[in-house]
Amino acid sequence: MRINKYTVTLVTILFLTVNLWADYTFTTFSHPDSSTLTNAYDINNDGVVVGYYQDSSRKTCAFSYQDGVFTDTTYPGDYENNNHSINNNGQIAGYYYEPGPKTSPFHSYVYDQSSGFNIQQYPEAVKEAIHGINDNGDTVVWAWMESGFLSYSCLNGTFQELCSSNGDMIYAEAINNQSVIVGGSSLSGSMRGFINDNGNYTYLEHPDADGYTLINGINDAGQLVGMYRTGSDWSSWEYHGFIYEDGTFLEISVPGLNNSNTICHGINEYGDIVGTYRNDQGQTCGFIATIPEPATVLLLSSGMLCLINRRKHK
Repeated sequence: MRINKYTVTLVTILFLTVNLWADYTFTTFSHPDSSTLTNAYDINNDGVVVGYYQDSSRKTCAFSYQDGVFTDTTYPGDYENNNHSINNNGQIAGYYYEPGPKTSPFHSYVYDQSSGFNIQQYPEAVKEAIHGINDNGDTVVWAWMESGFLSYSCLNGTFQELCSSNGDMIYAEAINNQSVIVGGSSLSGSMRGFINDNGNYTYLEHPDADGYTLINGINDAGQLVGMYRTGSDWSSWEYHGFIYEDGTFLEISVPGLNNSNTICHGINEYGDIVGTYRNDQGQTCGFIATIPEPATVLLLSSGMLCLINRRKHK
């Protein structure tokens, strides 16, 4: 069968179109009042990023960030606080510290522009920190009891301790709108990612990891983001961000760095990813990794096809 030039070109266009999806565009940022640390933890479908930074006095301050503009969201009383997650209704989940040293208790909150800060309290918890919130207002939380540490979910106002069947310590990081929970599962000093779907646990380990893989985010399409670690000990550890889909890991790394220290924290329904990285000056900064929109890809493909047709009929 003879394949003409037009067919070959069309196949090439399709190949390039598919590969455009793998080419992320990175936007990096630091809070203007940050000393050396800006952490970006989550992003919603409107492109609002939440996280925290440390100022020159090393005070921890929460922020939201969109289109280059930072908005501070400080718990009333000027407490130190962290924003950890945001849903598509604009609700922000995090935690604030009581005054005193970093060992002082901290407490979970959900912030809503209309109702302000609302405290979520697990019975008998000494300290707790919300790590994820979905569009239903369901949360996953770390809690410290007098008897020890646990992770729990709060679905429709009902608390449920998260326990694996093999005795692993569970660190819940995120929850999507299907109530699928992800995070890290620790046993004997190692860490592997977990996916909890209606109480059924599956586990994920990056093939290049040194025994440490963590899932930090999940969207409704089931795309997972997180990090894995390489190195023989603390002096040689490097952190690598990834997105995982259909059984495949894709490395996410801020370009232009001399070392690999990128951590992916959150992902929205468009596949936009946020996280943190360490630059060559040793500062921790935030990043947003985006992929071309479908309309952009279609426009590029249509333009190339028009150009081919025009040349073909000359």
